[in-house]
Amino acid sequence: MILEQQVTVRIAPSNIKWYKQKGYSINHIGDTINVDVKDLMPSCKLKVKCVCDFCKKEFFRSYHIARHSKRHSCGNQDCKNLLRKETNLKLFGVEVASQDKTLAAKAGKTFKKNFGINSKNHDSYVKKRNETNIKNCGNKKGYEDTKEIQSKRMKSLYKNFDEATCKKEVRIPASKMQVKICECLNGILNKRIYKNYIADIVVGNIIIEYDGCGHKLFRKDNTNNALNLADLDLERDKKFVEFGWKVIHLIGSVDFDILKRTIEQCKKIFETKNVILVKDSVVSEGENL
Repeated sequence: MILEQQVTVRIAPSNIKWYKQKGYSINHIGDTINVDVKDLMPSCKLKVKCVCDFCKKEFFRSYHIARHSKRHSCGNQDCKNLLRKETNLKLFGVEVASQDKTLAAKAGKTFKKNFGINSKNHDSYVKKRNETNIKNCGNKKGYEDTKEIQSKRMKSLYKNFDEATCKKEVRIPASKMQVKICECLNGILNKRIYKNYIADIVVGNIIIEYDGCGHKLFRKDNTNNALNLADLDLERDKKFVEFGWKVIHLIGSVDFDILKRTIEQCKKIFETKNVILVKDSVVSEGENL
């Protein structure tokens, strides 16, 4: 089930007419507005909060995918199995589709026609399938088992399912402090803004970057030249501002008791500034990039 909520939408030429017809006040293309989830465009790819109809866990999924589902699963394997059983019972009257005699007979005819056997689990079929996969891909899996292919597959799974069974290292790394800040503010962790530009935490139309000890170091590029992370952060901030976002950098220690009040204080400063630095939980300065 998609929960009732408001999401922040950036106005573009492709959606301005839709939201004007819905009664929203829009001044310019590039503005951001808060929209009720029921008013989103059918093709909108923003992630919305849903609740699993089986384990009652809340999760995020792209709206254009979630809107088509009458029953929602969080992606956990147990929940997916329950959804599959429920669908099979509704359509065929059995928990497993192959238990339906009509479907089993149809599948048997198809395998008999294609492979000369009556069952897809037949030893001859398995042997022939393995031989074909080894010939085409060099392994029994049936796809190229390279790091590039695996990485692409895992990224797709993590993009569409929060509880996908994938390799952990494919996830974008996040520090424990970054995760705690995100949970405290009920934000979105590691949101991709544009291509390789990824925000640590997103709350509404605000990007919050947590600058830990790693930001004091230098990074090397492909030619082994040292790159100052401060310069890289400035370049990224300019890109975020260009896309209509406001940016807060949390530097040093974070006081969770006053964190929310600090964010509210920053919202007032955003009327004249685009980027704000917060050092040791104290608002220190702002920039208008």
